Amino acid sequence: MGADIIRWRRFVILALLLALALGCADAPPVAHGVRPSDAEPASSIADEGRLLDINRATASELEALPGIGPVLSERIVEGRPYEAIEDLLRVSGIGPARFEAIEGLVTVGPLDDLPAPAVPLEPTPDETGPHVYAGIPRANGYPYEITVLRNTGYKVGYCEERRNPVWVSYRVFHVEDPESHPRPSRFRIDDRTESRVSHDCYTHSGFDRGHMAPNYAIVTRYGIEAQRETFLMSNISPQTPTLNRQTWQRLEAQIANAYAERYGQVWVKIGPIFGTPGEWLDSGVKIPDRFYAIIVKERDGEPRALAFIIPQDVQGDEDLAGFLTSINAIENMTGLDFLHELDDALEEHLESGVAAAPW
Repeated sequence: MGADIIRWRRFVILALLLALALGCADAPPVAHGVRPSDAEPASSIADEGRLLDINRATASELEALPGIGPVLSERIVEGRPYEAIEDLLRVSGIGPARFEAIEGLVTVGPLDDLPAPAVPLEPTPDETGPHVYAGIPRANGYPYEITVLRNTGYKVGYCEERRNPVWVSYRVFHVEDPESHPRPSRFRIDDRTESRVSHDCYTHSGFDRGHMAPNYAIVTRYGIEAQRETFLMSNISPQTPTLNRQTWQRLEAQIANAYAERYGQVWVKIGPIFGTPGEWLDSGVKIPDRFYAIIVKERDGEPRALAFIIPQDVQGDEDLAGFLTSINAIENMTGLDFLHELDDALEEHLESGVAAAPW
């Protein structure tokens, strides 16, 4: 009887040990000092069989990619939008080896439905603010309605009929150590507009997407969110490649670097000039004949101004002095009134003169 009980107990113990062993074989290993609930990480992107959209994923989701920690995930977010996954190679810290480890795990989804950056709504018509000198330009013969849009680093007057900015106003000031950020690879629809011009509206047109509020001047003064706003299509006008990449770029650099350092701050009003009847892109965007720029500085509290009109068909190496003009000439060609909040006599003095040379 006693021997039978002992054998029974041994049988029960062996059965329990066997059941425990079988149960543990399917359980994941538990790291020492870690609760079982913490030891099992979330499913990896590869395990889930899905691709991560680098234009939409959160920073924490991006951290699930191999070799992408908190710093790189934030850099990826800051560099948006991306047109192709290869654009990740321009993110500081992502080289060929790291890109090779993640390229099969990421994708770029449709871009046109990305939300525009969060920007304030349209201001009241009499609002000026730090980006505008002597009043928001007002229509004085301009044939269409102008919608004023406010952004972090600039303001824009937009024309739905021409699908172009009419004017852009911004202020640049001297900074000791300008800090730039990677340039977004793609432009964005501005959801505040009805025309909803997209990046692809310019594709294969022969024209560049020409910034009015410039990328470099804005990002180095107002930061990365302001930079993203310069890539809204409401800030873009068709420019020939030679104009955009050479002559216009030289003027932008002169304003952002030389003038800002020399005078502390300058105000700029800039935009397209359209011909009649003019030409249009197939997408319905009107092509300007030329562009204007008005730069204002103050010396001892008194304003001084430069004005330029630059045509589309430049050679690229011309002296900017050859494009100097008067503000009155720009007003006559655009149907806009630029410095209307100044005293009438001072306004007339500034707008009628033509500078002998750039500053």
